[in-house]
Amino acid sequence: MTTDIVVSAPGKVILHGEHSVVYGKVAVASSLNLRCFVHAAISKDGDVTLDLPDVNICRKWSVASLENNLLPRLELCHDSHGHPSPPTEKSLHRLKQFAEIDTEESESRHLAIISFLYLYCYIGQRSKEQSGLPPIHVRMISQLPVGAGLGSSAAFSVCLAAVLLQLTGQATPSVHPEEQGDSNSAKGAVWKWSLDDLLLINKWAFLGEKIIHGHPSGIDNSVSTLGGAIRFQNKQITTVEKMPSIKILLTNTNVPRSTKTLVAYVKNKHDKFPEVMGPVLQAMEGLAERSIKVYGHMFDRPDKWQGYSQLEELIDINQQLLNTIGVGHSSLDRVVKLTARQALHSKLTGAGGGGCAYTLLRPDTPDEKIQAACKDLEEAGFDCWVTNVGAVGVYYHSNPDSDASLPERLLE
Repeated sequence: MTTDIVVSAPGKVILHGEHSVVYGKVAVASSLNLRCFVHAAISKDGDVTLDLPDVNICRKWSVASLENNLLPRLELCHDSHGHPSPPTEKSLHRLKQFAEIDTEESESRHLAIISFLYLYCYIGQRSKEQSGLPPIHVRMISQLPVGAGLGSSAAFSVCLAAVLLQLTGQATPSVHPEEQGDSNSAKGAVWKWSLDDLLLINKWAFLGEKIIHGHPSGIDNSVSTLGGAIRFQNKQITTVEKMPSIKILLTNTNVPRSTKTLVAYVKNKHDKFPEVMGPVLQAMEGLAERSIKVYGHMFDRPDKWQGYSQLEELIDINQQLLNTIGVGHSSLDRVVKLTARQALHSKLTGAGGGGCAYTLLRPDTPDEKIQAACKDLEEAGFDCWVTNVGAVGVYYHSNPDSDASLPERLLE
């Protein structure tokens, strides 16, 4: 059994197609190179520990207690397709009792504990390498803000599924010595999971997302597992094969919003004015489809400037359409205006009504312009990061002791 592993998985950003995707239109989402990192190791004390310092959680259970008091009381079921099912109401109640969580509590941080326990028991009891559940210590550090619509819970679920499957011998990365010098590896060869293993990781991660969110689309965990970009329509996910790595400035307005409320608001407007809303949503789909073509052009040709010009126009049009359907916000308008001072183009990403926005950065954008934009945004009370879309998906860090990409607190 592997005794000490480190994996990371990216968050996600919706590039085009917010809200229109609810009506069967195309959406495009991409991995975001802000990542969740998980360090898992066989524990020396024989206990199971979940350590989430970012949300002030550290819980410990004995393996004996899990095997004798929790696992026998769980209903571990599969659906008609053979995929693992979320916990039944009875199992969910028992998980909360075991974890000493109030039955009314449903915060993400509490549901993360439930997700961990359920996946740990479900995957652990299927171990190929030992009888009984493995004693492990799991520590997670994330670069992703929680609750900002950037897929932080999905990245956690993907990392958790990957480490549990690897620790129990159900998914194992293999070395690819021909790929040297990858920016995400410290030194030596790149290690990768097979496609079958990635699909297995994604299946279990989707289960974790169902526990935390109830009825997720599957976009977030799929992007986090596979990396790159996906085209999503009517619950069908296809990979955007030609997705360049694009630099962006990501801004969190820190304005809370309810995705459920915003979706309901758009539905009400759509029901009232279908002849008006229909063409707007159709235009959003046209934007999404055109962006995929532009990404392909940029991927294939070294001369990308025309592509960036088109993406900037698409961003501007999309933001105006999102304002038209009523999901804009004064904070998002502020982001657009502040970045426009530096001739940069921004739009909201996700549900809108606050939350996050992204700003396209050309490769030749002067650092001075980016720094000036960040200064203005931070003075307005926003948080911002320079990052990339089209990042690598779930990743096995084969040399954690010398890997500079890992957060310092991860290996504590």
